[in-house]
Amino acid sequence: MAIRGKGKTKSKAVARPPRRDPVPIPVPFAQRRWVAVTAAFLLGLGVYLFAIWLTNGLRTSDEEQRAAAELTQKQLILQSWQAEVESQIGTLGTLRDPSPPDVGTSLRAALKDLKRGTDTSVTVPDLSATAEAFEGAANDLEDYDLSGEITGQGFEAAEADSILTSRLEYIESFRAFRTATLLVTLAIGTDDEDLRATLIERATESLATADALLGDAHRKFRLSLATVGVVTAAGLQP
Repeated sequence: MAIRGKGKTKSKAVARPPRRDPVPIPVPFAQRRWVAVTAAFLLGLGVYLFAIWLTNGLRTSDEEQRAAAELTQKQLILQSWQAEVESQIGTLGTLRDPSPPDVGTSLRAALKDLKRGTDTSVTVPDLSATAEAFEGAANDLEDYDLSGEITGQGFEAAEADSILTSRLEYIESFRAFRTATLLVTLAIGTDDEDLRATLIERATESLATADALLGDAHRKFRLSLATVGVVTAAGLQP
């Protein structure tokens, strides 16, 4: 019986696990393209909105500064006009704000005495001086270039109209007071009863017109001052 020759026996191959494919490393979140695009969009939008906010803020600031400067200029113009008006009224009577001024004291006293048929203590020279004062005040307000002062200074059309109408009514009222004063002077100097009665009637009408004009003028004057903050609107009717 043949004996097999001794030799090395083949070792069995050890089974190995299957080789894994390389695992891709994920891109960091911040480096992903859609994230970068979105971030760039949001950044651009933020810059755009900030630019709009900044521009609007600067525009608003400029507008506020212009409005403040305009208001200051309006106040200066009307304060100057106020000083002129009150100076003229001061020569004729007394201020009673917010009520109309009390003017024409001697005129009213003389007219009252004439209506009663009693002698008056008011003299003709007193009345002549009163008439002259009213005419002088009317002329001074007429010479004041108020229209030139307010033109181009930011006054609205309604504001400018009220201011200029007030000026005109002051002038007309002072001249109506002058007319009434002259009529009373004539009534004192005449012995004709019928003529005196007519003069008294005309003087009464002129005085009523003067008072109405003065009331309207002073109301509009005070409202104009209140509109720009020179005086308060307390007690004033629009």
